[in-house]
Amino acid sequence: MSPLPSRPVRIAILLLLTIIGFVAPNSFVYKYFKENGLSVESTRAYFAHWVDSIPAQQLTADLGITTGTFWLWSRWDARQRGVRGWWTVVPATSTVGICFAVPLYLLLREVAAGKD
Repeated sequence: MSPLPSRPVRIAILLLLTIIGFVAPNSFVYKYFKENGLSVESTRAYFAHWVDSIPAQQLTADLGITTGTFWLWSRWDARQRGVRGWWTVVPATSTVGICFAVPLYLLLREVAAGKD
């Protein structure tokens, strides 16, 4: 088994994944609203697409269950490990997505682990 990367390397990797997790999904949101305009109607249509087919409904349900599970686990883990600011994963998930919130929490967790 290979050794774990050093703490600074883990932090750098998690920071990079957090940035990618923020930029990638937001690039799609930006593209959608650039093509459709920013209005109440286009926003409603955007969210309606989340459930306009069975595959989209399945993905939305999957992400919803994953999100709820992650919120519970991160809260429990944060209490156990003393991770400050764990609650930021809730707005991070709600506004961007789980692909941003998970590496963000793991980054917060790694930083907290260095304070031991």
